Amino acid sequence: MGIRTVATAAAFALAVGSANANVFEVIHADVEKDGFEFESINTLTLSDVAAGDEKSVHEIAFSYAPTSWWKPIAALEIANPQGGNAEIEAFEFGSVFLLPLGDGHAHSHDHSHGAGGARETHFTLAGFVGFELPNEAGLNEAALSFGPIIEVEHGPWLVIGNLFAEVPFADGVDPGLAYAASAAHSVGPNWRLGVEAHGEVQEAFGNAPAFDQQEHFIGPAAYSAFDLGHGRILEPRIALLAGYTDAAADAVLSFNLELKF
Repeated sequence: MGIRTVATAAAFALAVGSANANVFEVIHADVEKDGFEFESINTLTLSDVAAGDEKSVHEIAFSYAPTSWWKPIAALEIANPQGGNAEIEAFEFGSVFLLPLGDGHAHSHDHSHGAGGARETHFTLAGFVGFELPNEAGLNEAALSFGPIIEVEHGPWLVIGNLFAEVPFADGVDPGLAYAASAAHSVGPNWRLGVEAHGEVQEAFGNAPAFDQQEHFIGPAAYSAFDLGHGRILEPRIALLAGYTDAAADAVLSFNLELKF
């Protein structure tokens, strides 16, 4: 696959999408040996944002799976504050480990799977470990995250869940929890419609804030997959997420574009 194709995909994703203080992603359990993945993850806050706060966040990630069970990931997060200039916010490194439980089935790129055939059930379990290094604060504000990735496909339904513990390096700060989940149904060739939920509880294992001071989001999402030929698969995803706690933004538009080759 040519460099021009990757560059075009990146430019398109950055032009369309943008985030509030977080990017929103449901991490999949699929690991394909010798497979490359390029992904642009973008979130734009649709509600009002105070000057200096982040209006959007963009993450560019690249991964390569050297084995059938391990996929390392490297990512760069870019923040776009209201009234300011875009800046590199953090460097991120992670790994997905496919665990020898379930049937190890990676979900089909054909989003009409199961729409009219036998309703087979496939279960996949993976583990995720991630490290985030802030660009300015460095190791003092770094964090380690880890937890399970669960993926279940039954006929036209695909359900994915992430639940990660987040361990900050900062002194005196207790570990937190973050979750992401999606449930989607095939609605035709190459398309799924569903719902996503995202949220986090800072210092969940200690001085956790009241529920209204936590950030939780839910909303509809659409997913697709296009076979570009020569082993290339383009997977766009868009979600409109509403915050239902006081600390969360009223509404955010989340857009991802993933290219597998």
